[in-house]
Amino acid sequence: MWFDGNVGFAVGRKGTVVRYENGAWRALNSGTTSWLRGVWGRRADDVYAVGRSGTVIHWDGKSWSHVDVNVRGADWLMGVHGDDDDVVIVGGSGAVLRFDGKQWSAEDSGVAATLRSVWVDDNGLLICGDDGAILYRSRR
Repeated sequence: MWFDGNVGFAVGRKGTVVRYENGAWRALNSGTTSWLRGVWGRRADDVYAVGRSGTVIHWDGKSWSHVDVNVRGADWLMGVHGDDDDVVIVGGSGAVLRFDGKQWSAEDSGVAATLRSVWVDDNGLLICGDDGAILYRSRR
C-alpha cells in the first residue's frame, strides 16, 4: 500500500489495483492478471506496481501500462521504492533492478534470498529479505 496525502493505492491477487481518493476506494484496470506484491509512487500520477512473472506496471494518472524492464531472471518481484532519481525493485533470487530515468539494469545483490522490501533516500538504499538478508548501499 502507498499513500501520498489524500490519494493511495493498494495491490493484490490477479492484478488487483485499488485507488483511494476523496474518502473512497475504487478498483482500477491494471491490465494484468499477475499477482501484484508491491506499490510505490513519486506522486499520485507516477506510481509503479510490481509482482509475479516479472510484472512491472506504471500509473500515469490516467491508466496503467506495462513496463518492460528487459532484465532476465526477474520473476517474483516483491517490493519497489525510489526517489527523484531512481526506482529500485527487489524480488526473488536476490533480484535488484534499478531504473535511472533512462534504462533498467540488474544489480548484483550478493545474496540468493528473496528480497521483499526496499527503501531509497538521499543517503542510499536499504533492502530486507528472507533468511535475515539486510543490505545497505550508500550513495556517497
